[in-house]
Amino acid sequence: IVAFVFFSYFLAAFVFALLWWAASSRCDVGVGSFRGAFLFSVETLFTIGYGTRDQFFDGCWEAPLLVFSEGMVGVLLGCVTLGIVYTRGRAEI
Repeated sequence: IVAFVFFSYFLAAFVFALLWWAASSRCDVGVGSFRGAFLFSVETLFTIGYGTRDQFFDGCWEAPLLVFSEGMVGVLLGCVTLGIVYTRGRAEI
């Protein structure tokens, strides 16, 4: 279970890091490498409350869509994780 949850979050962060890296030059995200994009993705996936140089992403439409999408994926992954842990715990009682 732990490996599945870890892999799911890692995969989501990795995929969104690729998307952030692709949108970085157009949207003034401020990431210059894949490592920076991965960190930015992890910050977005887990907290939605980080600082960037331009919180409006230079007026591009892709960045708010990515923030929303990644936030929703994070919430859904949290719900699935909670459901798995809860049902596994209830089955053992």
